[in-house]
Amino acid sequence: MAKRSLRETGMDTLTAVVALAAVLVVVDRYVHPVLTTPEPDAGGVERALVGLRPPTLRVTEAVTHRAAAMPFRASGRQLVLLFRTTCPACERTRPQWERIAAAIPAAVPVNAISKENVEAPYFAGARIRVWQAASPTALRQAFPSPFVPTTLILSPDGRVEYARVGVLGAAAADSIAAILAGRLAAAR
Repeated sequence: MAKRSLRETGMDTLTAVVALAAVLVVVDRYVHPVLTTPEPDAGGVERALVGLRPPTLRVTEAVTHRAAAMPFRASGRQLVLLFRTTCPACERTRPQWERIAAAIPAAVPVNAISKENVEAPYFAGARIRVWQAASPTALRQAFPSPFVPTTLILSPDGRVEYARVGVLGAAAADSIAAILAGRLAAAR
């Protein structure tokens, strides 16, 4: 085998380093995000929730720490908000939820449910009742949405008639308030 010059060896090493860097860029840009942070299929989750009739859920009220069974049947529509106190998207949605609660008739119940311990008051100045689910598993079984924030309108018979997953903008909040105020006949 012929002896290689220092220049040839250096060029081979440099070529190998550049090739390895290119492979790492491809892995980081295209493979790694797919394996670790898939984009949520919010539309698919929303479609799966609509029509669902959640079972009665065991909860604890955040203010009184009173345990209760929350049936999702009422004399009219109700708004159900699924959130986590440590969720940045929920924090961005909270002002919209408070706007909705202020804009709809007092007869429409507004229940916010978290799987985490909630320090009261979470919703300042709003008439939103905050509950902690007795178990995260029970909450997932009642509402099989892996994402928060989730905004739901339930019909009087307890079925989900409108589902919105993700941060609410002003237009979506106005539509939800209009539905709950009875100004729109159907959700979406």
